[in-house]
Amino acid sequence: LQRRLCAETYYANSGDFTMHREVCTNTGQVSLEAIYYKQQPYGLYTARHCNGQLKEQGLLCGKDTIGVWKSWDPNGNALASHDYGRLELIDQFPVLH
Repeated sequence: LQRRLCAETYYANSGDFTMHREVCTNTGQVSLEAIYYKQQPYGLYTARHCNGQLKEQGLLCGKDTIGVWKSWDPNGNALASHDYGRLELIDQFPVLH
């Protein structure tokens, strides 16, 4: 499948937080979801192939990858798993109110 994307961004009332989502327009499947605080990604990052299968998933704290990140092929088979550690960065996550 050729990948064609449409981006959606949802804004919190405060304007500090956004939820970014990309959708494969040819399948309607969500291909990316991430939460941003002041234009930096924080929390769970999930990317999917246009067929809906997970592609990559892990935690972000700004530009830092933390904890275990996993990746899969379009058929859902595990490709890689890497533990970046740095779990202490979770304490730096901004708090939603």
